[in-house]
Amino acid sequence: MQSTKVDVGSHFLGAAIGMFMSVVVLGHFRQSLNGRRSSGAFSEWGGPIESTKMMWGLVLVSWVGGTWHLWIAMYEVLRPA
Repeated sequence: MQSTKVDVGSHFLGAAIGMFMSVVVLGHFRQSLNGRRSSGAFSEWGGPIESTKMMWGLVLVSWVGGTWHLWIAMYEVLRPA
């Protein structure tokens, strides 16, 4: 059976971006949303789903992707040679 080499560094980077940067982006979104709501400048867009639910969905998808990348990276690091 032929073994394939997996770039563990790129999976750790994917995990960091997916799991931690999504929290930073969510925090920035919530801060700007609260600022617009308090100033009365907020208006929801006319799409089929509201912006806050869309943002939570994107954060959830990036957390799942980050978790997958972390699992692959740790599997490769801890796999017996």
